This record gives sequence, structure tokens and C-alpha cells, in this order.
Amino acid sequence: MVGNLPQVSKLQAAIAKDFKGGLNTFDTPLNLSSRFATELVNLYPDTNGRLNLRYGTSLFSDLTSQLSTIVNCFYYSGYIISVGTNGKVTATDAVGTNTIIWSSTVSAALPGAPSAWSTTTFASFTQFSGKLIICNGVDKPIVVTSTLSVYYLQDAGTGSNVNVPRARYCAAHNNYLVLCVTPTDTTTLYIGSKGTTGTFAGDPGADNDGINFNTATYITQGATAITGLTTFRDRLVVTYREVSIAIFLGVYTGTVHTPRMDDVIPSHGAVAHRSLHALGDDVLLLDSTGVSSLNRATITNALTPQRETVLISAEFQKTLSTLTLQQLSDQVFAVHDRLSEHVIFFIPSTGTSTWDDNQPWDDGTTWTNDASAVYVYCYNRAQRFKAWTKFAGMTYKSGCRTEEGRVFLSLDGKLYYYRNQFDRLHMDYATLVSGSYVGTPIAFTYSSPYSDLGDPGGTKYSRYLHLTMEGASVATVNMYIDRQDTTPAVSMVMQQLTTVQASSGEALRPVNNEQLYAWHSKFIRAKFNIIGSASAFTSIVSVGMRYLKGSLRR
Repeated sequence: MVGNLPQVSKLQAAIAKDFKGGLNTFDTPLNLSSRFATELVNLYPDTNGRLNLRYGTSLFSDLTSQLSTIVNCFYYSGYIISVGTNGKVTATDAVGTNTIIWSSTVSAALPGAPSAWSTTTFASFTQFSGKLIICNGVDKPIVVTSTLSVYYLQDAGTGSNVNVPRARYCAAHNNYLVLCVTPTDTTTLYIGSKGTTGTFAGDPGADNDGINFNTATYITQGATAITGLTTFRDRLVVTYREVSIAIFLGVYTGTVHTPRMDDVIPSHGAVAHRSLHALGDDVLLLDSTGVSSLNRATITNALTPQRETVLISAEFQKTLSTLTLQQLSDQVFAVHDRLSEHVIFFIPSTGTSTWDDNQPWDDGTTWTNDASAVYVYCYNRAQRFKAWTKFAGMTYKSGCRTEEGRVFLSLDGKLYYYRNQFDRLHMDYATLVSGSYVGTPIAFTYSSPYSDLGDPGGTKYSRYLHLTMEGASVATVNMYIDRQDTTPAVSMVMQQLTTVQASSGEALRPVNNEQLYAWHSKFIRAKFNIIGSASAFTSIVSVGMRYLKGSLRR
């Protein structure tokens, strides 16, 4: 009679193929689901669960000779309107041709020959009554018409701009033009007469209902200086460092315009006017701790705040800590990429700061933040999908979106076209050379959380690597074990297509043939790390291994 045979461990599979959770630096990496990433750079999750390489940029137009450095830009009437540090304004058409539309020459030709704008470090835009209003916080605002004629914002009846404030921020809401934050007043909203472009309180006219509305008394915490304003549905949202308020315009007592305070929302403010974005169902605000959203409740119609950056709040704080309040206000901005359903927050760093994680699982090490950061909010309302990722290598200073959804970004005196799924390019700062684009390849990184594969104390023996990627790049796959993060236990260089060659001459392993590769290690916990660089489409579909289960003894 044959005795009992010893039990043989069967080959197990551990495959991660849903990365929709995005970046998570809040929870311990020992406890996270494989949906999340502990490090995610230049890759973004999509609604299918893949990680895709971000798009690159190509040079669209060089305005260095006209503007020196671009402060801000805005899409209007088929042109990209750019404001330069020298106070000049240009219009760039669809083929990249630039025209100076505001300068000392243009202003001298106006009635009275007024001076042009002085040196400009900030600019804001709003479109009102078919015209574009531009403010810089130092000089009187200017108006751009659809025919690209430019003049100072003024009362149409008198031609005077004596009552027009030297505003920093502007917004159009419910048929009113609203300006705020002057060199001498940071708390008052200057609300123009209804339906007029340049008529404010103090201008003549029996039907002038312009009003100056001081908001300081409504602020219950933090500084009372206005940091930004935007329109959201039927409310004007005004932000401060630690508070946001919602105001109804168009409320009258007799013939007197009496704006009604709707709500004061504490602990949810904003640090930069250019970071405010209304997405339809909510409005996003960037404050010193991260990004919040204000949603309109279905039944009560009240605005409800919600923290959107809980999972990466420490990341935001590390980056924002390097900037002064003025730098935050001047330099932080966001662009809404509707084609990709991304809101991209650009936070330039001008210094360094050392941080300690100060978490229960902290190993005592510190790290230094010394580079600009770009945080991306990925969303799809219909599928209830939202996640965060981080982009690197994008040091742009302003951006705008066209009516077709295309995004343009500025750096120094140049405009760059940020590509999309309908016009792909995966390299940065690319220029055309002999009919082909030449630019900087995009480096990417993905790190998974540690996983014990459902057996916290048991030993495992990895045998084969499973990796599915699409596109064309070379990547290094590392596996770290048992919280030893300095040296990978196993490492392998992979290529996605056989047309990609390694410059070192090392034999690479292709991943486009679904082949398994030897992957030997002994561990209790393990995590994957994929790093690479690409100049073409790249997507991580799944990563994992085949392994054997051991015993509780190592």
C-alpha cells in the first residue's frame, strides 16, 4: 500500500490590473490596495484601470522678442491673448503668428494719449459682453474687442475711467462685471452697473446701479484679503486664505443693488485666483493644505465643501511650503484639460524644504523638495471616477484652453501646445526639425504598495514575472521585498517593442509576446517598481508574478 505523498505547493498568480486608485501617500504602504500607487510620476490612470504616459508639448509660437516673458494667457475670439512682463499684450492666431495689440504705441494713439501698462508680474482675464477684460493689479484694466482693438476700461457715457479700480482680479457674473483687490483695498468688490462694461459707483447716470461691496465683516477666520473670485452657477464665489463666501448678485431693494450673502464656508479657501476652476457640478479651490470642491446640494441648494486631496495632502503641503504668500498668488495656476478630463495644478517651487513623514510607519528619514510639482486631478463624473497623479518636467508658468479643448502652456516667452489623444506626442518642449519632432523623452515611475498576498506571515517564493505593457519604450522592473527599499531583490530591463534598442547593448526582454520570465526571490512582502523613459505612447496594463507558498518559517 502506497503511503501518503507529501503535499506539493501549487503555483499561484498575483496580478494587479486595476490602477484606478491613482496616487496615495496618506495611508501606510503596508496596508494599501493594489489599485493605488505609492509613487506615480508622468503616468495617469484612466477609467479602464490602465496607467498611461502623459502627453508632451510642442513649440507653437515664440513671443520672446515681443513680450520677453509671458505672465499669463487666455483664449479669446480665435486668438491666444498673452500678457508680458514688459506690459505689452499680443494676439497669436491659429498658425502661431503674433501681433502686438497693446503697447506704448497703441496707447499713445488713444484719445488723451494715455500711458501704456507698466512692468507686469500678474494678469487676470474675464470675458464680459463679448469683450475681454484684462487686469494686472497695478494699472487701469484694459478691454480687448473681437477685432483686437484695445483701450482702457472706461465709462461709456463720459469716456472717463476715474472710478475704474486698478484691480488685480476680475470676473463676470449674472450680467455684472466684478473687479477686486487694488493696491490700497483688498477687501472690497467693485461691482459695475448691470449690463455695462466700464460704469462703476461714482459715475454719472440715473440708471447707474454700480456698488462697492466690502466683504471684510463676513470673514470669520484668517486674513480678510481677497485671494480670488469665480462664478459658479447662480453664485459669485469669493475666496480668502481660509474662507470662501458665496454671494447672490442682482438682488435689489427698490432701485438699489444689494448683493445678498448666501453662505460663508470656513476652512476652505484658496491661495491663488488662477487655480479656481468651475467644472459644472462643482468648483475646485486650492488652499494651503490641498484641493477642495464646493458642490451644490440637490435638495437644499446649499454649497457643500469636500476635501479632494485627502490621499495626497502631505504631498501638496510639502510643495506649497517652499512658496511665500505672494509667490503662491502670482505663480500657482491650474488648467482644465477637458479632452482628457484632467485638472492640472502647476505649483512652481522656488526653494527647498526638508520634511519628515512623521507617521507611525516612518523610518526616520527625511527628504528635500526642490523641484516644481504638477498635480493632476483625473475625473469622470459619469463613472464616478476620480484619482490623483503627479507630472514632472513641466515648468510652465501659465496656460489656457481653446473652444476645441486644446491646451496651451507658456514658458518664458514661448507658447507650447499640450497634446491630447487626438493629436498625440510624448516628448516635452518638442520642435520641428526636418519634418520630425525632436524633444525631451518623458521619464515615468510607478511604485506599488507592499503586498503580503493575503498571508501576512507566510513565506513566498516568486518564480515568474508577469508584465503587460503597450506602446514603445524601455523600462526597468524592480521588486523590493520585506521593506528593504534600498536595493531591489530582483530587477529586469524590459522593452515593449522589438524596434526599441538599448543603448548599452544589454539583452532586453520584450513584453509584447505575453512571455513569462524567471523571477526568483524569497519574501514575506513584496512591491513592484517600474521606471523608464519614452518618446511614444506607453501604457502599463498589468504587473504581477507567479509564486509558490511556503511555510511560516523562513
